[in-house]
Amino acid sequence: MGSFLLEGARRRAGGALPRCMAVALAAVFSGCGLNAGNSQGAAPGAATPIATTPGGGQATPPVHAVPPAPSPPPDPAPVIPPPPPVTTPPPPVAPPPAHGLDWVTVSSETTTPHGFSMWPRLAAFSDGSCVVAGEYMGPVTFGATTLPSPADTGAAGNQALVRYKPDGSVDWAKAAVGGTDSHVSVDDVATFSDGTCVVVGTLYGTAPSPQGPGTAIFGSGVSLSGQGIYVARYGSTGDCLGATLYAVGDTLTMVVAGVTTPVFVVDAGHIFVQVCTFADGSFSVSGQFNGTATFGAFSVSRPYGGVSGPPVQDMFVAHFGADGTPAWVTQGGGTAAGNALVWPDALAACSDGSCIVTGQYSVGSDYSGSFAFGSATLTAPAAGAADGWIAKLSATGSSLWAKRTTIVTPTLPGGSSYCWPRAVSTLADGGFVLSGGFMGSEVTFGIGEAHETTLAYASGPAHIDTFVSKHNADGTLAWATSAPASPLSFPNGIAAFPDGSAVIAGSFYSSVSFGPDHTETGVGAFFARIGSDGTFLWSKSHGGSGCGVAALAEGAFLFLGTNPYGAVTTLGAGEPHETTLPVSSSTEVFVAKYFDY
Repeated sequence: MGSFLLEGARRRAGGALPRCMAVALAAVFSGCGLNAGNSQGAAPGAATPIATTPGGGQATPPVHAVPPAPSPPPDPAPVIPPPPPVTTPPPPVAPPPAHGLDWVTVSSETTTPHGFSMWPRLAAFSDGSCVVAGEYMGPVTFGATTLPSPADTGAAGNQALVRYKPDGSVDWAKAAVGGTDSHVSVDDVATFSDGTCVVVGTLYGTAPSPQGPGTAIFGSGVSLSGQGIYVARYGSTGDCLGATLYAVGDTLTMVVAGVTTPVFVVDAGHIFVQVCTFADGSFSVSGQFNGTATFGAFSVSRPYGGVSGPPVQDMFVAHFGADGTPAWVTQGGGTAAGNALVWPDALAACSDGSCIVTGQYSVGSDYSGSFAFGSATLTAPAAGAADGWIAKLSATGSSLWAKRTTIVTPTLPGGSSYCWPRAVSTLADGGFVLSGGFMGSEVTFGIGEAHETTLAYASGPAHIDTFVSKHNADGTLAWATSAPASPLSFPNGIAAFPDGSAVIAGSFYSSVSFGPDHTETGVGAFFARIGSDGTFLWSKSHGGSGCGVAALAEGAFLFLGTNPYGAVTTLGAGEPHETTLPVSSSTEVFVAKYFDY
């Protein structure tokens, strides 16, 4: 830049600049950091000489060659990724079964070929644990506890009560031990929300005369003596909190060893008792009786006809407060004195304090009259038949309604045609589901109602089919369906789920069909799930006998059964938790848990 300025000054001066001016301008430019010439690296303050030609003109600067632009690098060769490794896909994972066995636990072998009773009872707690009550001849072992034999092994009369944890392990086991010539039967068990439970049954002697007084020890400081129906309450750890015996029978004048003597007769060996519990800690008990049944300050009576008159048998329902004190008792039976046979077989509590009781009655060609329950009177069944009945009691014991299920055309002589409601379970809305068996004829439910249904009798003579029915809170029929068998099936338990569906359990021989797609064959126990609309969803079977069932959360349920001595019984065949019960020399009881997603 400085050279251009010097050149302009020289041209304006008309030639070469005087040396003094050239030096002065060069110094100025150098102090400003400007190079007056094209050279680089000149010392500061030094004048850059101006190249001139011999004639005094400026020399032409040299022309430098422009170097060629460098060639761009060649494109890199494309990188080809290696092929992915060849892998074998894992085999498909089978989805978990929609329903099946979770666990099973069984009592250990006893020293007698009879072992446990064929009809133990089951009741569940809300946490998934449960209690099982039954009768045994002993000794018998549950977990680490061995229960003792009766004092008289010929009496066959101890009560076993066992609590199982939610995983199936034994929590505790207790016994009510009968004395010499004494029989302690077990009929039913029910649970309370506080973890306690109540057991009902009968106590009687076996000698010197049947149905005489007997004795039993239920726990430390708790013993009973006499004959009749007992009610025993147990704490959450298995200790007996108390037991009471209630007289059921009649005093008759009988000739004993040639002497006319008043004798109190109790048909305790033929009394079957049921129990249900309520949220407030109270409970109700039902059963059959003849003569007089007394519960505290309350009693009901019916003339005893078993010795000199025609057979007679009424039923009762007694209610007890949370402290075990009797609160009321009511009865149902034949309207003609001495001419009725009534059996209650199942009892269930409703959330409002009322209860449902059901069973069968017979007042056919051999007897007369009808069956009355409160203000409701049920007409006599056809000659030679036994009809089923259902009744509802209020929280104070009054009869709200009573209905019957009717044998249509008995085909078997001698009263062998019957409808027998065997189990009942209530729903949150006050409705309920019912299961049982019928034999010898088709049977009609909901007589005269909108959903009246007649179930065909598919089996042959003396065969038994299973029925399931659902009823509204007022007792009217919602639906009824059957499971035909060849030759027989019989349910012993039913449990309802909150969505209105249910599970039934029982025993069968040869085959039983739960709808067109579910048929079980063989001999043993069955259980079947049924939807809220009465459609059978699925069924399973295995060896042994089906004695009861209890509903748990999320569709799971507990199944109670017995395994006869010498039998090979496998549960959950083909499933992840398949279990074969040990072969035993006695009848054993087992509890299994099944899931249903």
